[in-house]
Amino acid sequence: MRIDEAKEVRDLCLQAIEGLTKALDKALVVSDAETLERLRKGVGISIGTIDTRLLAVLYELHPELDHLREK
Repeated sequence: MRIDEAKEVRDLCLQAIEGLTKALDKALVVSDAETLERLRKGVGISIGTIDTRLLAVLYELHPELDHLREK
């Protein structure tokens, strides 16, 4: 995968994480405690999966795309 393609995929993954975070923020306002806990767990697992199974692969191919990596 070329770097420009990897960057596009990375950006889409980060947008997905942002969307999940926004969904959880909305749920904070409208959910009871039990539902909220279930949603938190689901969002956490989803974000973790995106990070470890998608972003990690991209960063392995192109470490310079990892904005959290120490330089």
